Amino acid sequence: MNPTRTILLVVTIAFLAPTFLRAQNVFEQWGLFPFGHPAPSDIVPDLHGPTEFDIGQVNFSYDYKSLPESGIRELAEVETVADAVARAKPDASVAALITQQFGSRHNFRLANAALKNYGDTGLVWHIKWHLTVAGCGSSGPLPQYTALLIPNGKVVSPKRTLCDTYSLSLHRWWCSSIGLDQLGMIDDSAPPLDKKEIAERAQRKLEQHIADFERKQAEEPSQKEPGDVGLKFFNQKVVEIPCEVDGDGRVVSHSLWAVNYVNPQRKDDKSKGRDVFTIWVSVDGRVADLKILDSWFNFGDPGSPAPAADPKSDEKPSTANP
Repeated sequence: MNPTRTILLVVTIAFLAPTFLRAQNVFEQWGLFPFGHPAPSDIVPDLHGPTEFDIGQVNFSYDYKSLPESGIRELAEVETVADAVARAKPDASVAALITQQFGSRHNFRLANAALKNYGDTGLVWHIKWHLTVAGCGSSGPLPQYTALLIPNGKVVSPKRTLCDTYSLSLHRWWCSSIGLDQLGMIDDSAPPLDKKEIAERAQRKLEQHIADFERKQAEEPSQKEPGDVGLKFFNQKVVEIPCEVDGDGRVVSHSLWAVNYVNPQRKDDKSKGRDVFTIWVSVDGRVADLKILDSWFNFGDPGSPAPAADPKSDEKPSTANP
C-alpha cells in the first residue's frame, strides 16, 4: 500500500472514530430546532441573570439572586487564578453528562478566568472552559462550559434543564423541559410506577397541552397553525442521566423515562432521522413541563422583550490564563 495513503487512512479513521464508532445514544434522536435554542427565561422558571449556556439538549443556568455571599470585595483577599481554576474544573458527573449529550468524550480546555462584582454578594469567579473532542483536533467555534466559583469558597452548582422541542411552524414551537437537579429526590414511600402508568401520565399531560393549545388558537385566529398537530405515541425507554459524584468519587446516575411521540405524516429527515418529540417522566411520575414558545427568533421586533440584564454585575478585567 502507498505510504501516503496509509497515513491519510489512519488520520481519517482517527478523525471520524468519535462519530462512527461510538455507542448509539437515545439523545441522538433529539435535535433542537435549527435557528437556536429558546430563550432561557422561556424554559427555566424564575431565571434572573444572563449567565446560561446549552450543551446538547441540556440548558445550564445560574441565578445571580441565589448566589451565596462571598463577603470578599478586595482583590487582595482572593486566591490565585491557578487555585481557582483547579477548584472550578467540572467534576466527573458533568463530564459524563457532556459525553452522553455529544456521544463522545470531551476534554476541558481553559479559555479564561474573570472576577465579577455582584454587589452585596461580593466577588465571584467566572471560569470558562472550551470543550474539545478527546483524541481529535478541533476546528470552528467550540462549545463552552462556564463554572461559577465563590472565592475561597465553593463551586456554585448550575441549574440543569433537559429540553426538547416540536416545530409547528417557523414562529411557533412546543417545548418539553424537566429539571435534572430533582431526579434524585424520589419519594421512596410511594410504590414505583410501571411502564404503562408512565406512558399514561405522559399522554394525559400531552392531551391537556393540546387542549390548552387549541383554546389559544381559538382566542387568536390570526395565529392559527395550519393542519393537525398529529403526534402519536412511538415508544418509550429509560435513560440513565449522570447527575452527581458520591463520597467515593463515583458518578451517580438517575433513571428518567423518555416517552416519545412522532407525527406519522411528517417525512423523516435523511440527515437527522425521525422527528421525535419527547415527554420526560421521572420514575416516581413527575412529568416534564410543556410550553408553547412563540416568535422566539424575533429579529428586532419592537414588541419583543430585551434580554435580561444583571444590574448587580460589574465585571473586572479578565485575568490571563495561568
